[in-house]
Amino acid sequence: MSGMDEFSLINQFFRRSPDAWKSISAGIAKGIGDDCAVLGVTDQQVVVSTDTMIAGRHFPDDCPGDVVASRALAAAASDLAAMGAGPLGFTLSLSMPRLDLHWCQTFADTLHEKAIRWQIPLIGGDTVKGPLNISITVLGLVPPGQALMRNGAKPGEDIWVSGWLGNAAGGLEVALAGDKRLTTAKKMLLSCYQAPVPRFDLGRRLLGVASSAIDISDGLLADWQHIADVSDVGAEIFSSQVPISKELTEVCGGHKALNYALAGGDDYELCFTAPQDLRSIILELSSDKMPLTRIGRVKSGQELSVIDGAGKRQDFQKTGFNHFG
Repeated sequence: MSGMDEFSLINQFFRRSPDAWKSISAGIAKGIGDDCAVLGVTDQQVVVSTDTMIAGRHFPDDCPGDVVASRALAAAASDLAAMGAGPLGFTLSLSMPRLDLHWCQTFADTLHEKAIRWQIPLIGGDTVKGPLNISITVLGLVPPGQALMRNGAKPGEDIWVSGWLGNAAGGLEVALAGDKRLTTAKKMLLSCYQAPVPRFDLGRRLLGVASSAIDISDGLLADWQHIADVSDVGAEIFSSQVPISKELTEVCGGHKALNYALAGGDDYELCFTAPQDLRSIILELSSDKMPLTRIGRVKSGQELSVIDGAGKRQDFQKTGFNHFG
């Protein structure tokens, strides 16, 4: 690595002044610098998740470091939000084929900026030489027995989603097209793909309200199926109620926009279920910047039906991203 060893790399790009974490690291007794981080946790349950992104599979080989950092941390942190957990810290495992100082600098700076913004400090990790691979393990805290699970959905409950769906898939299309003269709509979609935002605040506010939850990473239909499988339920999803932004429709057209919203993935919005008598409470959590939309209902059995505005069933060959497809 051009004369720079693993420890020099960590010191130059990832070890920040302890003062940078003081306001957000009350639970971190010891961060980067020892064999392990030391955490101090009282009267809370710890939730843990790991997410990996690989060049050529999850992002283009020439993807800039700032985009990779933003997407990688958001994807991992979104799992905490889906559990209703507050962030505690994260570890980073970074594999690179060669040392690119500019790429490392933009990656590290963006990772630090997002960590500060989302109140989740970097507490350790590893760097090695190899194919470009970013693996992040996130740790969060949730009150005992209150974590949002996937197995709580019940027939008769409503199905809700946050935000607008399909924007990230539209943004990926924009990115792959390589158009340098972007319209306002294309810029918005590209931002949704490059800089997703984990819904920490919503997840915490859904504690005691939602009966089940999941973040939409692989696509609405595919991720809903994870809830359905462990809750042993089915669903009716009304495609005319699925929230789709005007920008996505403008750039991609109505048919493709709907397909992206149902199966595009990478939105990192939350899909959750809740009893019908809690509708007014949930709508109080909705806002113009982050609307909450009721898109369907939980059914008995295990069938998933997508119903159009005329009441007819729609068939979709693709339900979401398949890591081994």
